[in-house]
Amino acid sequence: VDVLEQSIQAVSDMITGAFDDEQAYSIGDVVTHEGKLYKYKAAHAAGAWDVTEVDETTVAELIAAAEPDSLTNAQITALLALL
Repeated sequence: VDVLEQSIQAVSDMITGAFDDEQAYSIGDVVTHEGKLYKYKAAHAAGAWDVTEVDETTVAELIAAAEPDSLTNAQITALLALL
C-alpha cells in the first residue's frame, strides 16, 4: 500500500491544476484543460492555450513516470480505483 500512496502523492504533486492563461508554465508541468491532462513539452509564457506546447497524457503515464520501479497492472488498477 505504501507504493500506492507514494504514487498517488507523486501524481498529485505533478498536476499544477487547471490551465490558467495568466500563468507561465515550465517544461514538465501538468495541467488539466477541457477535461484532459496535458504535460508541457515546451515552456509557456502567460497567454492563450497552445496545443503545440503540450502532449496529452494519462494518469497511468504519470504514475509510471513517478514510480522508478515499474508498477504491475494490478497495482495500477488498484491505484486508479483509489482516485
